[in-house]
Amino acid sequence: MSIPLANRYGSRGGLLAWDLLVVGSFAGLGADVSIAELSLIGRIIAAWPWFDECGGAHGRGDSPCRP
Repeated sequence: MSIPLANRYGSRGGLLAWDLLVVGSFAGLGADVSIAELSLIGRIIAAWPWFDECGGAHGRGDSPCRP
C-alpha cells in the first residue's frame, strides 16, 4: 500500500517498494512458468496473465506494474 499512498500525496514511492514490486512480479511469472506443462504452448498460457497485467494494461492506464 505504500506506492498508492505515496501517489496520493504526489510522490512516486520509495525505491524499496518499487524494487519489491518488480522482484515479486518476476517471481510470480517464474513460478507460473515453472509449474506449467513442459510444452512451449503450456508455458505461454501460464505466463499470459502476467503479461496481460503488467504489459497489456499500459495502454489502458491501469497497470499496477507501471513505474
